Amino acid sequence: MRSKPPLVLTAAILFLALLACLGGLGISIAGADRPVQAPSPSSGLDEIAGSYYQGDGLGFNLSLEITASGTFTYEWRGCLGIYDQAQGRVTRSGDEIVLVAGGDKPVVRLLPVRWGSRHYLVKAEEMMGFVNEINQGAEPRDDAHGRTYLRRDEWDLRVSGPPELPPSYTKAILERRIEGTVLRKASATTWEVEVDGQSLAPGMELFASGEGAEAFFCQLKVVSVASVTAVVEAEYKDGCESLSLGDRVSTRFD
Repeated sequence: MRSKPPLVLTAAILFLALLACLGGLGISIAGADRPVQAPSPSSGLDEIAGSYYQGDGLGFNLSLEITASGTFTYEWRGCLGIYDQAQGRVTRSGDEIVLVAGGDKPVVRLLPVRWGSRHYLVKAEEMMGFVNEINQGAEPRDDAHGRTYLRRDEWDLRVSGPPELPPSYTKAILERRIEGTVLRKASATTWEVEVDGQSLAPGMELFASGEGAEAFFCQLKVVSVASVTAVVEAEYKDGCESLSLGDRVSTRFD
């Protein structure tokens, strides 16, 4: 069972969910309003076919249905109803599957990821984000809610060991929590931290927080690494103003 995020993070999540309800987190599949060509038979989709979900259970709920014959349907539901829908064809391009919502323009490229008996679909450019979820204990999740497409009901399946990822990302999965200390402010939005840089990689996330009168929650992304230091930047404009010399940072927020 993963640890729950701190109260300030929970408040931030609820705020983002409110924005989603107001249409502030729109995710659209381009071309959904164009005529969709008749699907052609597709090979290699039998194992991938199924119903997938990602979301927070509030204003951000994405459903993706993929058939073995090479078609898909997509829907985004929020607290005000349906925000977006699309349908189209599914093709293979190397290790990726390509979702095309009309015409020949690739709309979304997803990389199938096996983790034991689980089937995930991850955008290639968001693979480090999936690794961060693993390092933070949010994956493998034990309920429906998550930031990555997972085939429905497979969140009930237990897994062990790492998922089947490209080698460079497998190396980024941490076996232990990495902690460090803020050394100095390097620029308006970056800090240098003393940390085991050899265990980190650009794109990985660190967290810092304060309590009491100094309460804050700061989410950081690794920009560059050295042997015993790393340069990190604030992922969001707000939240890191109170970060100062000597504050602790960690790859886990629990």
